[in-house]
Amino acid sequence: MNKRISGLMNWIMRLSVWSLLIVFGVNLVFWALRIILKLLTRSHMSLTGELTNFVVNFGISIEIWGVILPLFIAYPLFKWGIQYGYSRWNIWLANTASLVIWIVVIWLAHLLKNVVDYQQMGLHHATDGLGWDLVAVIEGVLTLAAIGAGFALLNRRWKWIIGIGGPVLAFFILGSLIRLIFVTFDSQSLANFFAVLSFNWMGVLYGFLFIWACLMFGLIYLFFMRMQLRRD
Repeated sequence: MNKRISGLMNWIMRLSVWSLLIVFGVNLVFWALRIILKLLTRSHMSLTGELTNFVVNFGISIEIWGVILPLFIAYPLFKWGIQYGYSRWNIWLANTASLVIWIVVIWLAHLLKNVVDYQQMGLHHATDGLGWDLVAVIEGVLTLAAIGAGFALLNRRWKWIIGIGGPVLAFFILGSLIRLIFVTFDSQSLANFFAVLSFNWMGVLYGFLFIWACLMFGLIYLFFMRMQLRRD
């Protein structure tokens, strides 16, 4: 990794660490309030159980933080990089490296949460489905990163328009497709269709997820290459 990308990565990691400390602080405050409330009400309390709850809740918070953070990092990273003379290519590479780091951190936080949560049931329960969890994290991070980079192309007005109208339109289209399918096909036709699809549904799902990840990755690159500095 050259020095220019390292400089951008240092900026991203500082921002990530500060935001993560805020997440930790919020979790710590709520955990402390929970302990104080139990002490005041003289409720039954186990220190081990409370520590377990804190670790589990903090792990969930890290998962949410790591997926949402890429929504807000694209334009600040681009603006900071351009102002200090970095190329779009280096900015995109630094963003890609940060996405990889966030994916690893989220997945490890999920593993830690499972180990603590299922400690009495055995380690094999904590590691069940970790492969699918990693796939879900990759898909989630890339999708939110693509949305964040896409929003960075828009001015404030269009952000509001697309931010509100986009989900409404997506739900309308999805509802219309579901209604069309169930109105057009009878129950027997649907049963036959799903029977054929389920014959190799794992292969279909893997293929779809791979294509989706590649599409999101390509959109991130395209958006970073077309991003411009804004006045708003």
